This record gives sequence, C-alpha cells and structure tokens, in this order.
Amino acid sequence: MSNFQLKIEGATTLNYRPAQLYRNSQGWYIEYSTLSQEQNKLQRNRIRLNRLQRQSASMVDFRMKAESLVESINIQLHYHYDSVQTAPTALTPSAQLMQQMYVSLPSNMPMPVAVPLSSAPVAVSESITPVAEIEQPLAVSEPQSKRLHKSVAEVAEAFLKEKAEELKEGTLRSYKACCKQICAWVEQEYPNIAMSQFTPELAVEYLDFVNGGGNSNGKKQVRKKIDENRVSPRTYNNNIKMARAFFSWAVEKCYCKVNPFSNMKKKREQPKQRTIIPPKDRARIYAYFKEHNPAMCLIIEMVYTSLIRPIEITRIQVKDIDFAHHCIHLPADKTKNMQARDSRIDSHLQAALMEHVKHANANDYLFADKTWQCGVCPMERKTFTHQWIKMRDELQLPKEYQLYSLRDTGINEMLEQGIPALDVMQAAGHSDLAMTTRYANHKNPELINKLNSHAPGFIIQKQDM
Repeated sequence: MSNFQLKIEGATTLNYRPAQLYRNSQGWYIEYSTLSQEQNKLQRNRIRLNRLQRQSASMVDFRMKAESLVESINIQLHYHYDSVQTAPTALTPSAQLMQQMYVSLPSNMPMPVAVPLSSAPVAVSESITPVAEIEQPLAVSEPQSKRLHKSVAEVAEAFLKEKAEELKEGTLRSYKACCKQICAWVEQEYPNIAMSQFTPELAVEYLDFVNGGGNSNGKKQVRKKIDENRVSPRTYNNNIKMARAFFSWAVEKCYCKVNPFSNMKKKREQPKQRTIIPPKDRARIYAYFKEHNPAMCLIIEMVYTSLIRPIEITRIQVKDIDFAHHCIHLPADKTKNMQARDSRIDSHLQAALMEHVKHANANDYLFADKTWQCGVCPMERKTFTHQWIKMRDELQLPKEYQLYSLRDTGINEMLEQGIPALDVMQAAGHSDLAMTTRYANHKNPELINKLNSHAPGFIIQKQDM
C-alpha cells in the first residue's frame, strides 16, 4: 500500500493513506487514514458497506458502487493534501457524484465527509508517528475482469447453455441436477457470493451436505439421522466428478481462478451388484412377461442376445432394423459410448420384431411412451425398470438380478462358448478387452455345479481311469 507524503524542512511525514476496499468476517468496508491535528498522527477512518450491499441488485452492482466511492474519497484526499489550493466552498465533481450515488440511502449512512477539507493549511511537525501496517485487502478486491464478480447461479446458467449443444440428454440431465444442487446450497448457506469466492473450504462443506449433513459427531439421534441420509460412495464420487467438471469449465472461462474440487479425494466404491442369471430363471422370466407384457419379451431378448443396453433400446427407430442382414444398426448418437456398432438379431427375435413393427413408420421409435408399441415419442428407460422390478418381486427372484444383468449374462456365455473375446468386445460396444472381461466376471450361481461335474478330484477313481 502506498503512502502519500509531504517534505517539510527536510523531514518526511505521512499525511494520509488512500482509501481501499476491504472485506472481513463482518462484511465489506472502506478504510483510509487522515492526519489528526489534535493527536498529530494518522487516524483510521472506516465506512461500513453492509447496507449498500443489501440494497444493491447484484454483487457486480455493489462492487461498482463501492469502487466509485473509493475513487471519490481518494480524489478528495488528493485535492486537500496534495494541492496548494484551498478547498472550494461549492461541491466538487467527486462530491456531487457521491451525493447522486447515495441519495437513496438512509441519512445515517456514513459518508466520506470525515475527510477534513478546511481552507487553512495543516500544520505538521517532525514528531509524527507513522501508523502501523493495516491488514491487506483480499485478492478478490482487485479483480482483473468483471467475470470474477459473476454469481454461482449466473455461471451455472452459462455452463449449461454451452453444454446443451455438446452433451447427450442423459449426461446433460445429470449436470443440470448437479448445478441445481450447488446453486440451492449456495443460496441457502452463502447467498450473493461470487463464483470466484467459492473456496476449497466451501467445497468441503458442500460435500458434507451431499453426504448427508456433515460428520458423525454429536448426539446419538443426530448421528443416526446422518447415517440414514448418507449417499453411496458411487453417488458421492459422481458429485465430485460433476462439480469438478463444472468448476474446471469456470476456470477455463475466467469466472474463477482455482478449482476448489481439484484435490478432493473420492471414496472407495464397492463393485456393482450384478450377477449371472441362469437358464432356468431366464425361462421363468420369459414366461412371466409372455403372459403379462409380451413387449418386455422383446426387450429382454435384445439385452441378452443382441447385447443392447436398455437405454439404447429406447433410442432405436424402425429404420435402424435391418432384417435382410439380421442386425440392428446403432448410430454413434444412440450408443452410450458414442461409437456406432451393429448388433445381431437371432432367428427367434427377428420373427417377433417383424410382427412388432409391421404397421410402423420408418421414423417411429421401437417402443413408444406408455403404449409398448411403435410411435413418435420414445419410451423412458425407467418404464422398463419398473416392469422388471414388479416381475422380480412376484417371482421372488434375488435383488441382484437386474435387467442389465441379462447383458452381462450374454457376454459371459458368449465367452464360455468359445467366441473370441475381440468379437465379443465389438458386439458389446466396449472400448477394450479389459472392460469386456471385467463385465463378464460376475458371480455365477451354477459355478459350483459346473466345477463338481467337470473339475478333476485329488484322488483318481478307478472309473475315471
């Protein structure tokens, strides 16, 4: 911080320190120091700005007013202490500016009139004691761009607007939910803060909120409530992943200088709870749907034999089905990993699909919303899931059996039948062989029976010789 000085009879003395904008735990304020004639030393002056901040339309509006006030105070200080002229009796242009700025504020609002503007020169002596160093202003008090004043909600809106042109609908929906949650938390806990003021400490507080309300210290009933509300490690890690991506974009676009989530550690995740569905249970599942909802028979066959993900089935249109070549063409914009592929149609599934689409148009979706027939409005994936859960409960099957488990079962059994892993990888739409083998490595209920039937024993029996 610079000090403005005058030299009198060879001695250097401090006459004032210029005004600057600060922030502490009590809020924003302006501080400057002026020469006190009575005490013959510099005296601090502070102007609290909490009321001005509350009456401002936004953080940007408040900062502009506050910085204009700082500039006006410094103009008056410079005029009085650094000019050889005497103070005029009329209002200076800077004083007029301040009067216009604060005309709507209460009469008891502190004004920079504390700066002495007497017409007589100030008498100074060589015994003036310099004032001690005052606290340094925050880094955000001197932003390089107005972007640093944007609120979290404003940045989130800009982020989602740009990503709407790049991301798939499902991914965009996840980012919308993440941004909505962050903005709601900020509005509740730290209203009116700028994006650049979202620190790593706030990131920790936010993740505690996401995880169910903070640490487990305190009364027993409080700890119980927190434990009940805790999210899974996978959900917790997804929140870190999406928040990190959001703030990384904000840093790239100069809305903030650091990513507060960059050093957040993820939790250890448990393996996905999926398993292999044996043939006898698959037969029961097929018989149930054939009686209660025949359209679900097509879906479970496509998941198992064609290795098509349930979410991908909702995007299939009639024109994607190639009965001549016994396959379904999945364009890149309809697959999970944005890689086009062809999925096979076996003879049993082909006959059922031909009957299903015989009255449909080429642009119709294979399954229309709430109709289970072809139509112009695609069905949501959760509709499949609800039907699957209903079936599983009525047949009293294990909860580990998921609709997606049929795809894992199909991959596993293709590998067991000796189909090359590279071919299975391409059929499943995986990016590498490691992913194929990982998805196939699930608990097999028939494993013990297979081992007992085919694995050799320690002692060779005579009938085995």
